[in-house]
Amino acid sequence: MSPDGSPVLTFEWDLSGEVTGSVVRHIGILVFGTFYEYLPTGIIKTEILPGDFPPTPEGGTPSKAFGIELGRTKLTESDFNDWVSSQTINQFKAKNYNAAFNNCIFFAAKACRFLGVHAPIRWTITASVITGSFDISLPVVGIFGGGRRSMAQS
Repeated sequence: MSPDGSPVLTFEWDLSGEVTGSVVRHIGILVFGTFYEYLPTGIIKTEILPGDFPPTPEGGTPSKAFGIELGRTKLTESDFNDWVSSQTINQFKAKNYNAAFNNCIFFAAKACRFLGVHAPIRWTITASVITGSFDISLPVVGIFGGGRRSMAQS
């Protein structure tokens, strides 16, 4: 690891095909030369050779956020793999996978928090839209529009 830390990259694929306006993505992160993703079969780790890309999911098209560095982590590979192992017996075990409420986006965001890098805000927005929770801050709503006006403001 360099003194600046190890890079953490995101790889995202659009899985919506020709469906206009759909928000169907698959997301994983690459750190320490290993690609980590959460699927219905659990957390999958794939070693990636320098210059290579993670395997494309069936029907996936690389998005604009393909191979983007999210930041650098000061954690060690061993620390991160210990964390990943703990997640395979907790929140992110195979039987807990849910396409809406516990998916690759939730895993990648939690992994980023553990690694000490910021996950893209679009992950929070996408997860909120999928789950219907809309748990985003007012400044974000202001940027992207939305919210309600009271009858008195109309």
